[in-house]
Amino acid sequence: MQVTVTIILTACCVALSYFSFRRNRDALLACILGILVFSAFLAGSLFHPVELTEKRTSLETAVAERVNGSDRSSASLDYQAINDLPNIPVPAVGQIDFVGIRRNERVSPSRAPRLRAGDEIELRGRVADPLAHQPPSGLFVIVNSSLRPDPSSYREVLQRTAFTVDVPASLLKQGTNQLEIGAIAADERGFFKLPDRVTVAVTER
Repeated sequence: MQVTVTIILTACCVALSYFSFRRNRDALLACILGILVFSAFLAGSLFHPVELTEKRTSLETAVAERVNGSDRSSASLDYQAINDLPNIPVPAVGQIDFVGIRRNERVSPSRAPRLRAGDEIELRGRVADPLAHQPPSGLFVIVNSSLRPDPSSYREVLQRTAFTVDVPASLLKQGTNQLEIGAIAADERGFFKLPDRVTVAVTER
């Protein structure tokens, strides 16, 4: 509406200025009408500024949706809620510092862990929300890129940004598995993945 009024007002001022100057040669009136034209343009720019829409990358869109809360309304983070969390395409801050095998209550570091029945893979490290710059509100394990086991089926401890996770061999498929850590955002509206991925071989479940 404001744009239409501005255009009409500007057109009227230009027409009056043209005919007045042509017939009367009245420089003062022409100047006044010229000022009115300028004022009309100025009013239009002040009351209805042009909005430029920037192109967003998929990352920026995902972040904007997370900040605006349009991607998910968070409730208590039970197993189903964790499975419903969207992956925010920003790597979590931190890393896995230690990989080991827990066997008979003893933990031994291993560069290429191979689990037998009764063994657990233990992961330790640090993780933080890269957008909020805060500790995550929780974490969970991701198996083979898609499976998110029920957190009650393994042990995990999170103390601010430090974590320890023990995943039993029984939760993994026999053969080669890929393990990742998902860090739940501080506002619980999504999760980030640590960039590290640990390869675990299970010889016996």
